[in-house]
Parts: sequence; C-alpha cells; structure tokens
Amino acid sequence: MVQDRRSFPVPWGMTDLIGVLLLVFATSMVVARWEREVLLEELVRLIPGWPPELCFAAIALGLQSGLLLLLSLGVVFYHRSRPSDIGFSLNRQPLLRLLAVGLGGGLILMLVIGLAAALLSLLFSFPIKPQPFTEVVLQAENGMQLAILLILGAVVAPIAEEAYFRGLVYSYLLQHGGDRVAVVGSAMIFAALHLDAIRFIPLFLGGMGLAWLREHTGSIYSSIVAHATWNGLMILILWSSKGAVGW
Repeated sequence: MVQDRRSFPVPWGMTDLIGVLLLVFATSMVVARWEREVLLEELVRLIPGWPPELCFAAIALGLQSGLLLLLSLGVVFYHRSRPSDIGFSLNRQPLLRLLAVGLGGGLILMLVIGLAAALLSLLFSFPIKPQPFTEVVLQAENGMQLAILLILGAVVAPIAEEAYFRGLVYSYLLQHGGDRVAVVGSAMIFAALHLDAIRFIPLFLGGMGLAWLREHTGSIYSSIVAHATWNGLMILILWSSKGAVGW
C-alpha cells in the first residue's frame, strides 16, 4: 500500500517553488542571449554540419533541464530532506513493476494527448504553430543529431521536470491540500509553465496522468518513465514523418 505523504511534513514552501522557477528562467534568458551573441558562431564552427538553431536549442534545453534538476534537489537538501521525500524511491515495489507501469502509462498518455491535439486542430480554423521543440526535431539532419535530441528530450528533461512538478510541487500541494489538489494543481502548473495557451488542455491531461502515476505508485520513477515514453515517442514520430534517414 502506498504511504500517505501527508504524514511526512514538507519543509519547503511556495517561496522555494517560485524561487526555483525564477532562477531557471532568469539564467536561461541570460545564457540564451550570451549564447546567441558570443557562442553560436563558434559552436557551429566546432560542430560542423549542425544547423545553428539546432545547436542553440540543444544547449539551451540541456542547461535548463540540468539547472531545474539541480535546484530542485538543492531545495530538498537545503531543508535537510532526502530525495525519497519527493518520490525518488521504489516505495517497497519491484523496480520492474514501476518500469512497466510507467511504460504503459506513457503509451496511454501518448494516445490521449494525441487525440486531444487532433481535436484541437479540428476546432481551430487557423493553423496552429508547431512547438519550438518540434521545429528543432524537424531540423535534425541525421541519426546522431536525433540521438542527442532523444537524450535531452526523453531522458534529461523528464527527470528534471518530474523532480520539480511531481516532486517538489506535488509534495507541497499534497501536504497542504490533499490528493486531488496535488494531482490537479500540479497538472495545471505543469501545463501553464509550458507557456502554450492553445495546447494547455493536452498538456494538462498529460500532467494529470503523470501525477496520477506518482500518486498511485508512491514513486516518481513511474512518472519519469511515462514522461520519457511520451516525449521519446513524439520525437520518433516527428522524425519518421520527416522521412530522414542515415546516421
């Protein structure tokens, strides 16, 4: 049976949650401006064959995800807590079970979110602009570039985002509002912070699914695997639709 995390006082507060976001956004903006003005030409010279925007996006995503993960864990350790307090624990369950639940959950999320996105495209008469990361994937010209994007988008980003949204945020909301508030609230924050009003509903549904996995397994590992499956399948589908081949 999953332990009720409300029995464990959560020491971090709203100030910590907002502070992490502000530091990530501020640092990302500074690094992005510096990268475009100073590093981009040098990076393109050092990494021949890579489109400039692809280089920029890969580095920006890696830095942003890495910083989000480090700051989330930093909050945990600052308050003398442990990673297990935000779900980095098997919660007395077999690892293979958590992996299977996460994989199955990711496949279901992929189908549900794909259906929601298709309905949105039917509802809006004007063309919906692709997400920035979608445009980056479509710029990948070979298998090596695709592999880098898979590592960033289906490994690094899911771990970082789950540590924050289903870790810090979920635990805080669970402590102060209970199960439903934690699931719905963390999903709303997850969707809102993607800064994509048109895709808010699909992202909200995705956040709900990930939070449900976190709630019902008591472990963040299941939501990490589901998030990675969701992102990884999306990247591969985009890549295959482009029709690019070669390594």
